[in-house]
Parts: sequence; structure tokens; C-alpha cells
Amino acid sequence: MKSMYKLTAEYQALMEVEEWTEEHDVLLDELAGDLEVKAENICKLLAELKGDIESFKAEEKRIAARRKQLENSSSRLKDYLQQCLESADIDNIKAGTFKVRIQANNPSVQIVDEELIPEEYFVTVVDKRPSKMDIADEFRSGNDVPGCEFKSSGYSLRIA
Repeated sequence: MKSMYKLTAEYQALMEVEEWTEEHDVLLDELAGDLEVKAENICKLLAELKGDIESFKAEEKRIAARRKQLENSSSRLKDYLQQCLESADIDNIKAGTFKVRIQANNPSVQIVDEELIPEEYFVTVVDKRPSKMDIADEFRSGNDVPGCEFKSSGYSLRIA
């Protein structure tokens, strides 16, 4: 069977024929049938791909949940080891091929009262961008917005 592209090109060429004959009717029926079969096959493939996508999403969730379990187990084991060493008052131990030691973490800043902090320690963050929703509302109201266009984004295929 011909590709959808070739079938569509033949259909367009047939529609541009100036002198229509009964032979053109037969050819049109054949092309329409071929286009329907090709479209049905593409829709079947899309449905199969959609199923694969959903399977992959479910597998990603399963793998992420398993990763989270392993991360939690790792964290609990590390905490357990630290707790045991601290309770035995051991801050350095050689464990086969590993060296384990307990050390103090670097100090971190805790904000207790933000209002008491001098202005020199603040940074200004500016986030300025156009609101497309507000601009679209203006266009829908019949008003123009300088520097903007209201364009149709074309057509999309819906398969039911």
C-alpha cells in the first residue's frame, strides 16, 4: 500500500482535475478507501504507542518508589552506625576497607528574626515577565496590546 503522503498527494491532484469523468469517481472512491485504511492503521499505532507510554510511566513510578526505599534504607543504616559509634564514644574506626569517622558539620546560618537583619545582607530578586493570560483577555475583549499578536495556534488532531 502507498504511503499516506502519496495517497494525500494523489487525492489533491485528483481534486484539481478540471474535467470530471466517471473514471475519476471510481478513482476517488478507491483513494478515499485507501486513505481510510491508512488513517485507521495510524490510529491503531497511536493507540499502541499510548499504551506503551502508560506502561513506561507506571514503570518509572515503580522504579522511583524502589529508589526511594533504597535511599531511606541507606539513610537509616548511616544514622544507625553513627548512633552506635556515638553511644560507644568512638569517633574514628577502621572497618575493613573503610574508614569511618564522626566529624562536626560546617556551621549554617539560621534566620531567627528577619526584621532585625541589616539591609546590606538582603538581595533583590526581580521577576518581570508579560502575563499572557491578561494579554489574551485584552485581545478577546477586542483591544490591541502593543508588541503582541493574537494568533491561532493552528489545528490539532483529535482521535475518538
